[in-house]
Amino acid sequence: MEKIINALLSGIRGLGLEAVLAPQQTSASCPRIELFIAGIEPAGIDNRNPGAGKLGWERITFNAVFKSEGTHTRWVTDTILALRKILPLNEAPLCVAVEADKVCHLEVVWKRLAAGRFEYPDEEESSMPVRYAENWEVSVAYPAHIIGQDPKEEL
Repeated sequence: MEKIINALLSGIRGLGLEAVLAPQQTSASCPRIELFIAGIEPAGIDNRNPGAGKLGWERITFNAVFKSEGTHTRWVTDTILALRKILPLNEAPLCVAVEADKVCHLEVVWKRLAAGRFEYPDEEESSMPVRYAENWEVSVAYPAHIIGQDPKEEL
Protein backbone atom coordinates (compact mmCIF):
# COMPACT_ATOMS: atom_id res chain seq x y z
CA MET A 1 0.00 0.00 0.00
CA GLU A 2 2.86 2.33 0.82
CA LYS A 3 4.11 2.09 -2.77
CA ILE A 4 0.75 3.27 -4.11
CA ILE A 5 0.48 6.15 -1.64
CA ASN A 6 4.07 7.23 -2.35
CA ALA A 7 3.43 7.09 -6.11
CA LEU A 8 0.34 9.27 -5.65
CA LEU A 9 2.23 11.80 -3.51
CA SER A 10 5.09 11.86 -6.03
CA GLY A 11 2.65 12.37 -8.90
CA ILE A 12 1.12 15.39 -7.16
CA ARG A 13 4.56 16.79 -6.36
CA GLY A 14 5.43 16.30 -10.03
CA LEU A 15 2.74 18.87 -10.78
CA GLY A 16 4.68 21.35 -8.66
CA LEU A 17 2.38 21.20 -5.61
CA GLU A 18 3.07 20.16 -2.06
CA ALA A 19 1.31 16.86 -1.24
CA VAL A 20 0.47 15.78 2.28
CA LEU A 21 -1.14 12.62 3.63
CA ALA A 22 -3.09 13.69 6.73
CA PRO A 23 -2.31 13.89 9.62
CA GLN A 24 1.19 14.83 8.43
CA GLN A 25 2.26 18.43 9.08
CA THR A 26 2.82 20.87 6.25
CA SER A 27 3.96 24.39 5.59
CA ALA A 28 0.91 26.65 5.68
CA SER A 29 2.41 29.15 3.28
CA CYS A 30 2.37 27.13 0.05
CA PRO A 31 -0.52 25.86 -2.07
CA ARG A 32 -0.95 22.16 -1.38
CA ILE A 33 -3.11 19.07 -1.63
CA GLU A 34 -4.04 17.43 1.68
CA LEU A 35 -5.19 13.82 1.35
CA PHE A 36 -7.47 12.10 3.86
CA ILE A 37 -8.13 8.37 3.43
CA ALA A 38 -11.84 7.86 2.73
CA GLY A 39 -11.90 4.11 2.19
CA ILE A 40 -10.93 1.06 0.22
CA GLU A 41 -13.16 -1.29 -1.77
CA PRO A 42 -13.03 -4.16 -4.26
CA ALA A 43 -12.68 -2.90 -7.82
CA GLY A 44 -13.00 -5.99 -10.00
CA ILE A 45 -11.40 -9.18 -11.16
CA ASP A 46 -7.72 -9.33 -12.12
CA ASN A 47 -7.58 -11.22 -15.43
CA ARG A 48 -4.02 -12.32 -14.64
CA ASN A 49 -5.09 -13.64 -11.22
CA PRO A 50 -8.68 -14.95 -11.58
CA GLY A 51 -8.37 -16.99 -8.37
CA ALA A 52 -8.55 -13.79 -6.33
CA GLY A 53 -12.16 -13.29 -7.48
CA LYS A 54 -13.72 -9.89 -6.90
CA LEU A 55 -10.77 -8.95 -4.70
CA GLY A 56 -8.35 -9.06 -7.64
CA TRP A 57 -8.44 -5.26 -7.99
CA GLU A 58 -8.95 -2.74 -5.22
CA ARG A 59 -9.67 0.98 -5.17
CA ILE A 60 -8.46 3.39 -2.53
CA THR A 61 -10.28 6.71 -2.28
CA PHE A 62 -9.12 9.92 -0.65
CA ASN A 63 -10.89 13.12 0.22
CA ALA A 64 -8.50 15.76 -1.06
CA VAL A 65 -8.46 19.42 -0.19
CA PHE A 66 -6.55 21.99 -2.19
CA LYS A 67 -5.51 24.64 0.35
CA SER A 68 -3.62 27.87 0.24
CA GLU A 69 -3.28 30.57 2.90
CA GLY A 70 -1.97 34.06 2.46
CA THR A 71 -2.52 37.68 1.70
CA HIS A 72 -1.76 40.16 -1.06
CA THR A 73 -1.80 39.95 -4.82
CA ARG A 74 1.20 37.59 -5.05
CA TRP A 75 -0.63 34.99 -2.94
CA VAL A 76 -3.73 35.20 -5.14
CA THR A 77 -1.55 34.80 -8.25
CA ASP A 78 0.31 31.80 -6.77
CA THR A 79 -3.01 30.19 -5.80
CA ILE A 80 -4.43 30.64 -9.30
CA LEU A 81 -1.28 29.20 -10.91
CA ALA A 82 -1.44 26.18 -8.58
CA LEU A 83 -5.12 25.64 -9.38
CA ARG A 84 -4.34 25.67 -13.08
CA LYS A 85 -2.12 22.62 -12.48
CA ILE A 86 -4.90 20.51 -10.99
CA LEU A 87 -7.98 21.64 -12.92
CA PRO A 88 -7.10 19.49 -15.98
CA LEU A 89 -7.19 16.44 -13.67
CA ASN A 90 -10.96 16.81 -13.50
CA GLU A 91 -11.03 15.80 -17.19
CA ALA A 92 -8.10 13.39 -17.49
CA PRO A 93 -6.48 11.13 -14.85
CA LEU A 94 -3.00 11.58 -13.42
CA CYS A 95 -0.82 8.64 -14.43
CA VAL A 96 1.57 7.23 -11.84
CA ALA A 97 4.00 4.32 -11.88
CA VAL A 98 4.20 1.80 -9.04
CA GLU A 99 7.11 -0.59 -8.97
CA ALA A 100 6.13 -4.08 -7.84
CA ASP A 101 7.22 -7.33 -9.52
CA LYS A 102 7.14 -5.10 -12.60
CA VAL A 103 6.18 -1.47 -13.13
CA CYS A 104 2.41 -0.93 -13.02
CA HIS A 105 1.06 2.23 -14.59
CA LEU A 106 -2.04 3.34 -12.72
CA GLU A 107 -4.55 6.10 -13.36
CA VAL A 108 -5.46 8.40 -10.50
CA VAL A 109 -8.97 9.77 -11.06
CA TRP A 110 -9.75 13.25 -9.72
CA LYS A 111 -13.25 14.61 -9.27
CA ARG A 112 -13.82 18.23 -8.31
CA LEU A 113 -16.66 18.17 -5.78
CA ALA A 114 -17.37 21.90 -5.61
CA ALA A 115 -15.93 25.24 -6.62
CA GLY A 116 -13.40 26.65 -4.20
CA ARG A 117 -14.18 29.12 -1.47
CA PHE A 118 -12.42 31.73 0.61
CA GLU A 119 -12.43 31.19 4.36
CA TYR A 120 -11.82 34.24 6.52
CA PRO A 121 -10.53 33.96 10.10
CA ASP A 122 -12.65 35.10 13.02
CA GLU A 123 -12.12 38.77 13.77
CA GLU A 124 -11.32 37.85 17.37
CA GLU A 125 -8.47 35.55 16.34
CA SER A 126 -6.78 37.56 13.63
CA SER A 127 -7.49 39.30 10.38
CA MET A 128 -5.02 37.28 8.34
CA PRO A 129 -4.28 35.06 6.54
CA VAL A 130 -7.21 34.22 4.33
CA ARG A 131 -7.55 30.58 3.26
CA TYR A 132 -8.69 29.30 -0.12
CA ALA A 133 -9.99 25.71 -0.06
CA GLU A 134 -11.42 23.39 -2.70
CA ASN A 135 -12.69 19.82 -2.18
CA TRP A 136 -11.83 16.93 -4.48
CA GLU A 137 -12.23 13.16 -4.47
CA VAL A 138 -9.19 11.21 -5.60
CA SER A 139 -9.21 7.48 -6.28
CA VAL A 140 -6.84 4.94 -7.73
CA ALA A 141 -7.59 1.33 -8.70
CA TYR A 142 -4.77 -1.19 -8.63
CA PRO A 143 -4.23 -4.94 -8.87
CA ALA A 144 -4.33 -6.11 -5.24
CA HIS A 145 -1.26 -8.32 -5.62
CA ILE A 146 1.06 -5.31 -5.98
CA ILE A 147 0.67 -4.37 -2.32
CA GLY A 148 2.14 -7.73 -1.38
CA GLN A 149 -0.62 -9.17 0.79
CA ASP A 150 -3.87 -10.93 0.05
CA PRO A 151 -6.75 -9.23 1.95
CA LYS A 152 -7.89 -12.70 3.09
CA GLU A 153 -4.50 -13.20 4.82
CA GLU A 154 -5.09 -10.10 6.94
CA LEU A 155 -8.17 -11.55 8.70
